[in-house]
Amino acid sequence: MTWNLFVGVHFADARKEYRSIWTLPQTVDRLFAQVAENDFRVRALALAREIDARRPDVICLQEVALWRRAAGPAFDARALGTFVAKQDFLAILKTALRGRGLAYRVAAVGENEDLRVPSLRRGRIRLTDRNAILISEQIRVVESRSGRFAAQRELRWRGFRFAFRRGWAAAVLERGGRRFRVLDVHLDLDPKIKRAQVGELLAMVSRGDLPTVVAGDFNLDPDRLAWLRRAFARHGLTDAWPAAGRGPGGTCCQAKPLTRRRSGLRVRVDLILASREFFQVRAAQRLGASQAARARFPDGRRRWISDHAGVAAELVGTPPRRLRSAFGTAP
Repeated sequence: MTWNLFVGVHFADARKEYRSIWTLPQTVDRLFAQVAENDFRVRALALAREIDARRPDVICLQEVALWRRAAGPAFDARALGTFVAKQDFLAILKTALRGRGLAYRVAAVGENEDLRVPSLRRGRIRLTDRNAILISEQIRVVESRSGRFAAQRELRWRGFRFAFRRGWAAAVLERGGRRFRVLDVHLDLDPKIKRAQVGELLAMVSRGDLPTVVAGDFNLDPDRLAWLRRAFARHGLTDAWPAAGRGPGGTCCQAKPLTRRRSGLRVRVDLILASREFFQVRAAQRLGASQAARARFPDGRRRWISDHAGVAAELVGTPPRRLRSAFGTAP
């Protein structure tokens, strides 16, 4: 299973509202209010229900936000180490899963962007964006790694400059004495950058000789991009949805606010790919796309679990018991 959880903030709003560095704290306050409106503690209950209904062996998650806050003056840089967690999406989801009797464990976590900004009412806000791989009790972790892509986008905007970093988490897993590798990825939005990141990702797939599953938010729709389909085929990867999915396959994106009833899922950017040599795709399903799947908030309103739908795939095959290398000489 793969699912982009949505950090809780529509960052496109920042580009509309930001005027100067001196008004940044007010802009941050308005944006951070969206985190409360889209409270992940409520959304996680609906997400746990979807997971409970399918009980996948492996779950790849993106935008697993860690929101932290530090008290004090907005532009005081002396207390950078005093941030206190306010919403840890990973911990919240694990609690929601335990509430349903599901004992998923963390196999790997990769940190992407780590953004610190001043807030007028809350001192300083820190957002750490992460990828995370969760596994069921039947799976054993052999090795885990994480990293960032070499190709990264740098934003320069009204005197404010920062790198918008994207990356991956990876784990070698074992079930019944048979090993396989899972890569959880989140690619950039910029066309040139994400194409370069696809190249890096496929180079990782080529290193080592373990059967591989790649899942995540590609921000690319292979149904519309022949070069991407050819790249997957050259590296021996089967795209699960065209292989076994039925009906609409769009996974992105629900429009702001998440309370809108009409679905905005039009493009298929959340993918599960599997080594063609070792796996067959028996079934593929889109998750969280129905009205019934929406989260019910205390005010009685319903919201989508995320601005993305999830994707689940059933893979069958017989990975070999032992192969020479998991990752090769490089990640």
